[in-house]
Amino acid sequence: MNFFKDSDIEEEFQFNRSEMWLDLENVDSEFEEEMLPHSKAYVDSSRPMWLFYVKSIEKLGYFSWIHSRDGSLGLIRFFSKFPEPNGIKTKILMNKMHYRLVPNEWKENILLYENVRTVDNYDNEVVYLAITGHELATSLPALEAVCKKINNLKGVQRVVIVPFNLTIKGTESLSQGESFLCEASGLVYKNINTSVSTLNMYKLQFENLNGKLFLNLNSNLTLFSESYFDFYMKSRGAVSLNDEYVKNIDGNVMETGAGYGIRLCESWPSDYQKVRDKIDTTFNKNLDSLLKNDLESQENPVFFNLELSTFDHWVKSI
Repeated sequence: MNFFKDSDIEEEFQFNRSEMWLDLENVDSEFEEEMLPHSKAYVDSSRPMWLFYVKSIEKLGYFSWIHSRDGSLGLIRFFSKFPEPNGIKTKILMNKMHYRLVPNEWKENILLYENVRTVDNYDNEVVYLAITGHELATSLPALEAVCKKINNLKGVQRVVIVPFNLTIKGTESLSQGESFLCEASGLVYKNINTSVSTLNMYKLQFENLNGKLFLNLNSNLTLFSESYFDFYMKSRGAVSLNDEYVKNIDGNVMETGAGYGIRLCESWPSDYQKVRDKIDTTFNKNLDSLLKNDLESQENPVFFNLELSTFDHWVKSI
């Protein structure tokens, strides 16, 4: 399968003029502001975008493919608003962890992928660890496991925490914000066996990142699947601990930067249909109830809610 052929230049040009076809509104600006720095726009050959911004499924049909940056909450919201593709042929590149969320009606439009790297030379001396201060992004048990993984790496002399303070309206009952970020950072200081320091995104620009290791803690891909932080680090030569190393580039791999890219999955997980049958039977193919508190008003928008989060947890448990 060689999906990634030469891109249509005109199509590429039109995609990058998103302000002309996405009909962006104030609510989209607020979404980007609330999810910073993960939501910040960037450009590469995979055509990354947020399905959250889509108002018209027909306009998405302008393009042969796009790359979804949304986490599971955003994808649930998208498929609830647009339960079927309405005849568009667009292929949506979607992280393979989200396969359970894809309705049968959309399956032919979805290409599952995983992030890979083609670089195997890296410097263990410093590890940069991005921690997002929100329970949906940073699980404390997962963070403990990451600390153990870093402790097992040979040659690590310093771990640098890059903290992101995230507070999302509609999820107020969950642990988030500065207090949760402090708790998570404290856990790293306690569990890492070497020197630990903290550096904000601004000061990160003065670091030599070439060949250094980094990890953006986002184990369940709930709030986002593709973050600007990952793009920034990779574009400066850093190597993600999350990406699988591949020796050879074939037709299933799109290089989106120097030394990294995405690889299409050749098949869907065997339990896909069983999971979808259970979801469709339970909800009678109608997920409108999940959006009853979503985007309640333009003045005080709620992007995600506890109904979406509860559904997400349930689907992942099937």
